[in-house]
Amino acid sequence: MITILLSLGTAFSYALQDYLMMPVARVASVVAGVLWIRVVAVFALLVTVAFVGGLPSGGEEWRAAGFAALGGVFEVAAFMAWLTALSRGQLSVVSPLGSLSSPLTVLFVLMIGQSVAAVVWVGLPLAVLGSALTSLEPAADGSRSRSAAAGAGWAILAAAIFGVITILFGQASALPAVSVALFAGLSTLAVTVPMAIVLRAWRLPRRFHRRVGACGVLDAGALITFAAATAIGPLSVVGILVAQTGTMAVLLGMVLLGERPSRPQMAGIVLTLAAVTLLGAVA
Repeated sequence: MITILLSLGTAFSYALQDYLMMPVARVASVVAGVLWIRVVAVFALLVTVAFVGGLPSGGEEWRAAGFAALGGVFEVAAFMAWLTALSRGQLSVVSPLGSLSSPLTVLFVLMIGQSVAAVVWVGLPLAVLGSALTSLEPAADGSRSRSAAAGAGWAILAAAIFGVITILFGQASALPAVSVALFAGLSTLAVTVPMAIVLRAWRLPRRFHRRVGACGVLDAGALITFAAATAIGPLSVVGILVAQTGTMAVLLGMVLLGERPSRPQMAGIVLTLAAVTLLGAVA
């Protein structure tokens, strides 16, 4: 149950960040967006570690820190691919493709020699289909947007990289979750700061400062919950549930904006709930 709550909490944070970053990604540099989100996130994580502790103290923990840092480097690539997808494509097309990180994570789990429970093979297609359906939105003419569109390739690339990150965070479980999040955040800055300097892409319009700051705080929380979920496992369940950002986005719209989901979206919510119930038997 704890794995489910942590994984779905991570998915909710990502969905909220997607909502907040959509206008930023269409106007400002993707590099600048990633940079300032992580600056805020790392500051929040440094403050947290200063209060609760958790820095590496032995060989095994430093090895785990290395995996966490590598995960942060991969996350730069994933985040930039995802923001590029958001800036070029429609959310109703991009978000379902992001759910492909579920089967890719399960594939990677098998590749590293871990077993996958039989119930996961039942919950996996339900979760992928549920996430895809909840992300569908009516097109302007009333028809459903189901075809490939601009940004699709970037979304698929981001999904594959997110699957790798799940494995890397799982290998860093010797460290407390907040420390895993911190090392991932620091390695992200080590990559994005030089990139921003070379590309001169560190400026954000003033109207987006608060929005990006909020995303940074959400990102710090998501890193911690994600790291905690991968430490508890199983990784196959974590990968499937963290990919439910489409479902979370629809639920967010229902609760905060009073939106009424379409029939395909309601079907997607039901399928996702069924998948979560099944995966609860494993987690």
